[in-house]
Amino acid sequence: MIFIQFFAFIAVLCFVPATIAASCQEELDSRRQNYAIGGFLPRCDAGNTALYSPLQCHGSVCYCVSSDGTRLSDYSNIPIGTPGNCECAREEDEFRKTGMRGQIFNCAPDGTYSPTRCTGSRCFCVNRDGTRMQEYLEANIWEASECECARAKADYAERRIRGLRFNCERDGSYGAKQCTGSTCRCVKRNGNPIPEFQSFHIAHSSDCGCARAKEDASRSGVKGQPNLSCAQDGSFIQ
Repeated sequence: MIFIQFFAFIAVLCFVPATIAASCQEELDSRRQNYAIGGFLPRCDAGNTALYSPLQCHGSVCYCVSSDGTRLSDYSNIPIGTPGNCECAREEDEFRKTGMRGQIFNCAPDGTYSPTRCTGSRCFCVNRDGTRMQEYLEANIWEASECECARAKADYAERRIRGLRFNCERDGSYGAKQCTGSTCRCVKRNGNPIPEFQSFHIAHSSDCGCARAKEDASRSGVKGQPNLSCAQDGSFIQ
């Protein structure tokens, strides 16, 4: 009986890995040796292969992880091909581990930085990696835009997609007139069309100034605003 137990113990040892992967590179090497089609291969940090890259993907789903490869539950279902690399989610996780307070992270659901980033009471438009877009103005936190136009313009430029012209205000919001090809339309500050105005040819002179002024007045909720009458193309009636 003693000999049977001894050989059973030896058999178990043969099937247990000699070491547990202590780094991303070790896990990657181990998985490559026993790789099967569809299996997971971790992405390691380019600067330090012992650490995990912030964005990991398996199949068609991606997710954000800490530097040791632990999945960050708030950012765990990101469609593959989404721009960005979980920069905000990783920095938020690293800051939380320090135990310090005072910094607010405004991360998008895909783990990148939301278009608007604030430090104290000052806000500004940023790229997905959190770097500031210098061409847009800084604003007080209660006056800051959501920077939707600034981010969309930057994303399209990065992907080198042609055909769309982005007309952004200095605060990063959408300008009143937006054009795709030869067709233009009047839009709200978030880029959504103002429904009561018709689209028009790019050669038309309208700048949608009346449409935008009317939309802003209705959103403010302030009584006593002048009742603006606009042309169908969003321009002021002469």
